[in-house]
Amino acid sequence: MKNVVIVGGGIAGVETACALAECGNRVTIIEKSDKIGGKLNRWYCLFPDFKKASDLKKYLEEKISKFDIDSVKYIFSMFSGCCDELKKKILEENKYKK
Repeated sequence: MKNVVIVGGGIAGVETACALAECGNRVTIIEKSDKIGGKLNRWYCLFPDFKKASDLKKYLEEKISKFDIDSVKYIFSMFSGCCDELKKKILEENKYKK
């Protein structure tokens, strides 16, 4: 098992996190917003088939909820500054020290 950090809780970030968690990795998603979905949260429908964006968001939320709290974690709105702050916060949690 490896500790993995995904930056961004958009569609690609959530799909990647789920795939890695399914393989037995401990995944942390770092997201600047208080909800997953990224730009999907601002869209009404998807092109070219015009399916509702909310349906895809619901699918992502259901998919990610299959993993227990130790498999997928979120860090919301903690990092407004530079990468040094991010590194410091992660190291404080003692999960990613070598």
